[in-house]
Amino acid sequence: MANSIEELQLGIYDNTDLGVFGEGSMQKALICFRCQTAKEIFSQYSFQNKVVIDIGCGQGQVTQALRGAGFCQAFGFDITPKRIKAISQDAPYYFLARGQNLPFRDASIAGITIYEVFEHLPANEAIQMLEEVSRVLQPGGITILSTPNTLSWGHRLRNFVAGQNGTGSTREDHVNEVNYLQLKEIFKSCQLNILELKGLGLIPGMWHAQKFFPIASLQNLNIRLGYPFPQYASETLVVAKNPLKPNSGLLNVPRKVQELIGAD
Repeated sequence: MANSIEELQLGIYDNTDLGVFGEGSMQKALICFRCQTAKEIFSQYSFQNKVVIDIGCGQGQVTQALRGAGFCQAFGFDITPKRIKAISQDAPYYFLARGQNLPFRDASIAGITIYEVFEHLPANEAIQMLEEVSRVLQPGGITILSTPNTLSWGHRLRNFVAGQNGTGSTREDHVNEVNYLQLKEIFKSCQLNILELKGLGLIPGMWHAQKFFPIASLQNLNIRLGYPFPQYASETLVVAKNPLKPNSGLLNVPRKVQELIGAD
């Protein structure tokens, strides 16, 4: 891709302390990184005129960023009715749907982003979502997923302080945190070929940690070396391709989606 994942993160990471993102800079920087990663990777595969979707779109930033970058058939899906109602009033490309039951036929989607969704689903539903991704992706279609890594030293430290064994979740609403090795096996079982697997965030709270030397130097070195130790990273980013042969087009798609993507 034009800019590697490392270059994208360094560009955002280096600007965070300069006040570029203002209040709540950590969350804004993370969102910016997700948007930039999606645009760069999907641009590499020339998906601008193909259907790309964001599962668990939240406030719609990734979908909006893709559309602003020329991905005219980008759509966002979320399970929260109030959220979808709010963000779709002036932007009719957000829809209510579950990742385990996407309203598309087999092999009909070029690209899918799934940022910080996997850990909020029970294990069986998370796997069902990836199986659904495998079903709807076109041959050569790309999915991008990020989720916490339970092998990170941050997880280990929290568990040690709490007097727990193993690698428990970092938040109460995270019901299914896995490690990067487990994630590799899950993608394999869902017939998705991993192209890149990166460990993001050697330092917990990485977007603020650069204030403190030598933590800043350690984090920068980790990024520039291409994340040589993903097992210790706080997040795992996966870029995977669907190798399966095509099946059919769109099925049971809401009328509004059909109209927007010309699927009549």
